[in-house]
Amino acid sequence: MSLGLKENINTAGYWDSVFTREIKNNKWRRNVLTFGKIRTYLGLRVTAGDHILDIGCGYGVLLNKLKGLDCRLTGWDISEVAVQEVLRFRNKARCVDFNDYEPNARELFDHVVATEFLEHFENPEIVFDKMYRMARKTVIIAVPNNCMKDCREHMAVFNIRSMRAMVESYSHQNLSIENFLEEFVYKDDFGKDILSSRPTLLMIMEKK
Repeated sequence: MSLGLKENINTAGYWDSVFTREIKNNKWRRNVLTFGKIRTYLGLRVTAGDHILDIGCGYGVLLNKLKGLDCRLTGWDISEVAVQEVLRFRNKARCVDFNDYEPNARELFDHVVATEFLEHFENPEIVFDKMYRMARKTVIIAVPNNCMKDCREHMAVFNIRSMRAMVESYSHQNLSIENFLEEFVYKDDFGKDILSSRPTLLMIMEKK
């Protein structure tokens, strides 16, 4: 569900400033449960040579967690600052503004993942459609569950009903949507781990 006339601040420049600050202050955010669930699922499903794309990869926390799988890993993000950090950890990455990106037959991936991504768009259904067309096997999405409406970065809010409505017309052989309380770990100004939590939806769609 769109949040209406809210100003969209999700530009490359805005996210460059966010990631510059987080990298400088060592405030690496980790979605402990979400990333673990995705790692477990893909660890059971990927076959040798599969290509995983993480859209909105940030500075590559999930990509680093997926290392060790027998597959290729690529990250895309709107922020050049984030992409350079991903490259520093020897992951493949490139700067892509998904608002302007149009899928094509030459650029397909086996598994397309986007965590904390869809809620930053005024029309998330258009973004999902692009992801679906890019994926050969699986689309994986994680979003906040019916919360953070007042967050300046968030342009849409989801619940289980709206998530199902968004994907109901798409062909698939299996669809699961899990609701759980995500735990976020980040560093404070003194280097101490701080734990917070919020409701999260994790959707996994296996294509036919």
